[in-house]
Amino acid sequence: MPKILLLSDDPELTAKTKAAAPGYDVIVGFENPGGADIAVTQGFGRTVGAVIDNSPNLRWVQTWSAGVDAVPLDKLKERGIYLTNASGVHAKPISESVFAFMLAAARGLYHSAEAQYEGKWNPRVELREIHGAVLGILGAGAIGAETARIAKAFGMKTLGFARREGARENFDTVTADINAVLSESDYVVNILPHTKDTRGIMGAEQFAKMKPSAMYISVGRGPTTDFDALAAALNSAAIAAAGVDVTVPEPLPDGHPLFSVPNLYITPHISGGTPYYQSRASEIFIENLKSFVSTGKPCRNIVDLDAGY
Repeated sequence: MPKILLLSDDPELTAKTKAAAPGYDVIVGFENPGGADIAVTQGFGRTVGAVIDNSPNLRWVQTWSAGVDAVPLDKLKERGIYLTNASGVHAKPISESVFAFMLAAARGLYHSAEAQYEGKWNPRVELREIHGAVLGILGAGAIGAETARIAKAFGMKTLGFARREGARENFDTVTADINAVLSESDYVVNILPHTKDTRGIMGAEQFAKMKPSAMYISVGRGPTTDFDALAAALNSAAIAAAGVDVTVPEPLPDGHPLFSVPNLYITPHISGGTPYYQSRASEIFIENLKSFVSTGKPCRNIVDLDAGY
């Protein structure tokens, strides 16, 4: 009997899996990560690698994460194994974090919080509005699309940077020219995946293209940003502020220099957090599982193993 390996002991997910694939043996946990035909994992390279190496009949891996940069893609490609991810699960919480960064900076919340902690009343702060501002979104996938949709409620002009140009809903333009986006934007949001093409894509040259009044926000993957270049841009006031949920290294050790960079606001890789994560990811997997059982192929979020996302 073919086997499905599930990453965690979630009774509801286990029941749904058994109902969707009655001809499969459903195994919970990875104590013995072998013999799987289908594996559902967190996307950690070591775990996926162990399943691949010990499962000669493996045909499909579903990750519970959107990013797959830790997955041994070359092994999957070599053996013709499908990989699907949880893209779309993060769109709502991460887009909320993006606007939290923007609004907190524009409306002086960081300044007011610092004054409050010091026991002071200090109204001397430069306030801005995000209404009518230009928002540059690096990465026009599910998170970028939701961010652009919300931006329109603020009357923002939305510029997208993506590998494939073309019209997209709620984007005024989508271009493959990153510099065109950076030079015009008041806020730049980096939601790019980590691939060989995006590693360090935001460096000194790119920060120099931004407006001195602009804010940079990164909620995708840490290695897409050169953090030495970001720190230099903030220290020299080449850009006004930055909010990052992802860093290099990660986690940042206590006392790391990034903690003391002026106008740099850091959250500890929590922007994707939501109480609805499990249910949304489960929905993607079960839909894919039903498709796989009936057609031999998952139907949602199939990762391009060459592109890395």
